[in-house]
Amino acid sequence: FYSFGPDSPVQKKPDPIIESTSVAVKDVALPVKDDFNLPSYDLDLTLFLGWLLDNKYHDIGIVVGDVISLWMVNVNLHLWLDHRTPKLEAQLVVYNSPTLAIQRREAFTMLDGSFRIKANQKSEFAGMVKSTAGNFTTIVSQQFKLTNVVRFYFNGTYKV
Repeated sequence: FYSFGPDSPVQKKPDPIIESTSVAVKDVALPVKDDFNLPSYDLDLTLFLGWLLDNKYHDIGIVVGDVISLWMVNVNLHLWLDHRTPKLEAQLVVYNSPTLAIQRREAFTMLDGSFRIKANQKSEFAGMVKSTAGNFTTIVSQQFKLTNVVRFYFNGTYKV
């Protein structure tokens, strides 16, 4: 978590506001001989300037939901600054980030059966910044849908 505020102390707050990027994985292959690919994401904080500049403390957290308890994520935080003005006007116009909707079903007879997982989410953010270069509006919309099915046959011997 990164904390921002009027005096910029680093504090841990209990309430993250951004739940970015939920990840679902069908099968995970273990890395071999240091061949590990750490997912990297770029997060532009410019559209949140109106919220960040309200003279209060804020936490920004990156959460990978519904996975194993240890999941590493690399995030690059970007912030656009205007060095030609002492005061920046900004406003968070839209903030819509509902929780991830997940449906799970299973059907088994002894060791034969299936697991089915469906997940979807749509998030929208919009922010406005007035600067010496003009007025900028940033709109971010993200939607994903996922279906994952795993079936076991012949007394659990085969997986498809």
